[in-house]
Order: sequence, then C-alpha cells, then structure tokens
Amino acid sequence: MLTIRDEQASAFSQMKRKEFARSMIPHLKKFVPVACSTLADEALFAAIDHGVEQAKHCGFVTQQAACKYITLMFILGLDFNTDPQLTWTKKLLDPQSERHAEFRIDDLFAETIERLRENPKLKVQNLQAIQPNAR
Repeated sequence: MLTIRDEQASAFSQMKRKEFARSMIPHLKKFVPVACSTLADEALFAAIDHGVEQAKHCGFVTQQAACKYITLMFILGLDFNTDPQLTWTKKLLDPQSERHAEFRIDDLFAETIERLRENPKLKVQNLQAIQPNAR
C-alpha cells in the first residue's frame, strides 16, 4: 500500500498551485489586459497566489471558482474583499452563507458585470468574454 506523507501532499499541492498560477497569467492578460499592463509576470504570479489564498478563505476552492475570483480581483482591486466601497460584495464572499460557493461566485461575477455596465468608469475591455457563461 502506498502512503503519502503530509510533506509530500503539501509539496504536490504547492506544485499544482504554481501550475494554476502560471496558467492564470495568459488568461488575465487576455481578459483584463489593462489591469495587467503594468505588471511583470512575477508580480502577476504573486498577485494570483494572493488571490488563491483570498478565494480559499471565501470557500472558493475549485480552479474554476478561483479563476473567477482572481479575475474579479483584477477588475475590482486586489483587496476588493475588504474594500469599504464594495460592501455589496460581502454577502457573496461570506463562506458561512447557506449558498454553495459555486453559486456565490457566479452571482458575484454577474453582479460585477451588471455594475460595470451601469458605471462606464469601471468599464473593462472585452466585457462579453469575461462572463461566466460566455466560455
């Protein structure tokens, strides 16, 4: 029988996390290019890693949910989860919510897109492409 030690599981998890972060860089450059334009890949990688941690605290643990969270992070701000001007995000970020995390992140994405449409100052290039159902 094969036994995986905690250190091995942790190393594998870190390897998968780095692989995910590397895959997010071209995604972000494509869908939120303005937000990425002033950041080197190393800075993007660090921001993505930060986003994975924030997403995890909100209960967004799948790659798809983390991808959506991180995309929103580049649209709304790296620490949008604590931004006092974005209180409308709080109930959708609450991991204690009765709603499943996948539904909460989809709702947050949809609400963000609606607010972007209503407020031209928040306009993001390629708005259609970042919609969850557009892929």
